[in-house]
Amino acid sequence: MTVEDLDLINLEDFDDFWNYNILKEELLSDTSFYIMAKLKNDIIGFAGIKYLLDEAHITNIVTRKDKRNERYWFKASRRTNKKS
Repeated sequence: MTVEDLDLINLEDFDDFWNYNILKEELLSDTSFYIMAKLKNDIIGFAGIKYLLDEAHITNIVTRKDKRNERYWFKASRRTNKKS
């Protein structure tokens, strides 16, 4: 996920914590990495990882309000685990 992707996301569809400036700072940080979840080219979520020294911490997993409780992240993690 890049700063350019911010224009594709309606942050009002997510929790109030997320605003453009906070997310932009995270995306520009050298110690953060973000991925997007898409459903048929529709962005339904994103997740962040923060690198600290020799560790990586999941900082958040965010799902669009109208797509919650549909287990998209669980399904994606299952597909990822099967590939490894």
